[in-house]
Amino acid sequence: MARARRLRPAERGVLTYLRTRWDQLFHLTTVAQALAALGRTEDDASRLRVGDYLLAHPAVHPVVARWGARTLILTEDEKLLGRYLAHQAANGHGQVPVAAAVAAIQRAPAEVARGLAVLRHVGLIDYQPVGHAIAYTLAPNWRELAGPLGFTFHTVTLQSSERFNVP
Repeated sequence: MARARRLRPAERGVLTYLRTRWDQLFHLTTVAQALAALGRTEDDASRLRVGDYLLAHPAVHPVVARWGARTLILTEDEKLLGRYLAHQAANGHGQVPVAAAVAAIQRAPAEVARGLAVLRHVGLIDYQPVGHAIAYTLAPNWRELAGPLGFTFHTVTLQSSERFNVP
């Protein structure tokens, strides 16, 4: 499970950006969307540090308290992977071929591995590779942990290129 970390100055800037976005009605801007808007794409380390902060401090903003930190931490691909795994699981456990997970989210095997690591980091699954497959267990309370939206998302892109999710 994620652990609380101190935010670096740049990450505090991400949090400030998120708060201003979340103050706008129906703007569920994710940490990844904020990083991209600030020109810091593909920065998983910062995303997870900000995410750990949100997990440890859900009262930082009503959006976090209402929708859950994981809704704001996970990328679209990670949510697709989580949704796929949840649908494939029987009694909270499953085993799927890596190729099936790759096909389900239409990403490379490295992206599936990255998504699995993040889903584990935020406490939603545990997994291990088994040959060319992934054996996994969903957290017993994964639905509660995932928040009211679970693994669903709807991304809006404005003409200005601003991207955010809506409930």
